[in-house]
Amino acid sequence: MSLTVIPAEAVTADPEWTGIRTLGHANRFATWDSEFRYDGRIRVPMGVKIKEVRYSYTGNGQADMNTVEVKRGRGGIDQEFEVIDLTFLDDSDLITFTLRGDLNVDADPRPAFSRKYPIRVDVVLDSGDVRTANPEIEVLAGAWAKTDPEKVGRPFVRLPYDNNWGGTPNSQAGFGFGCGSPRGKIVTQVVRS
Repeated sequence: MSLTVIPAEAVTADPEWTGIRTLGHANRFATWDSEFRYDGRIRVPMGVKIKEVRYSYTGNGQADMNTVEVKRGRGGIDQEFEVIDLTFLDDSDLITFTLRGDLNVDADPRPAFSRKYPIRVDVVLDSGDVRTANPEIEVLAGAWAKTDPEKVGRPFVRLPYDNNWGGTPNSQAGFGFGCGSPRGKIVTQVVRS
């Protein structure tokens, strides 16, 4: 068996080692959904765990909303994160997680068709290190009348939230949980005007 040595430049350029690799997030949705979904992955020294995850509740770029960790696949209706996968490598551990929670970014963007918000995500490790990602979301105005400005009502994804969506389990979707589908299929609804 040969040992692979990773150059220091490759480690510092890889967001899994220095920050968070964004696997996906809800980046465009309507004002009335006002929810946040994020999947990320980090690489940590062996045995290091996630202590807490925080994110920007108001879209001001500050990670001011705390979340709680829930068991894999449990579902829920609050500000939560789940460790979806933990992979033990020869030199480190790879942690994949999903984050879900409320946002307070539902101001009507009119007269424009949308507003953009920076949503900072901080992962605090039990070693004391903090990893950060800064995904941006776009919140769109829904089309109510033919007189609405151009581009209002563009296609967007509906984000299942709280327990208002029915089905099993009846909870808000988290991407890593297959968006709440009983068979693990992704369930989204694209709304077009």
